[in-house]
Amino acid sequence: DYFTPDGHHVNTSGRFDELFDWRSTEVEVFYVRYLQILGVTGAYLEDERLVPTMMQRPWKPGSGGAGLSSAKFEDRPGAYKHFPEIAVPVELHPEFEVLANGSQMLWVDVYIPKDTAPGQHTGAIKFTWAGEERSVDVNLEVLAFSLPDEPTSKTMLPIEGGDILR
Repeated sequence: DYFTPDGHHVNTSGRFDELFDWRSTEVEVFYVRYLQILGVTGAYLEDERLVPTMMQRPWKPGSGGAGLSSAKFEDRPGAYKHFPEIAVPVELHPEFEVLANGSQMLWVDVYIPKDTAPGQHTGAIKFTWAGEERSVDVNLEVLAFSLPDEPTSKTMLPIEGGDILR
């Protein structure tokens, strides 16, 4: 449960049928899972230009302009490192482990009602960990505009490797 400093109960979903309906959930907390990069597949094996810059091996232009490399996977700057992969609502994953000397990212979505006054708003998020309560101050700036409740653009564009290299 979440409460504002003045004791107002903040509505969190808790119901799977409302899990992604931001209009009925004032605050939604996500647990971020990490993925260890163990290798690459497909076109990434043939052309380094298709690989995100932070994962590219040293390469040189080959025939047809392809980015060729003879380096090994281990030569990639991000090889075997962990990267944020997916944000899972805490309602689906309410308990998780944080390793000693480790860290865990949480993503917090806050729904701002359309009639909220623009300006600075403050509050705190309280966590209970191993029976100990901790608090993090939050400062939020509300701007003088609102987003529509329903998406106004319903477009999907397929993009493939060849499209990126044009």
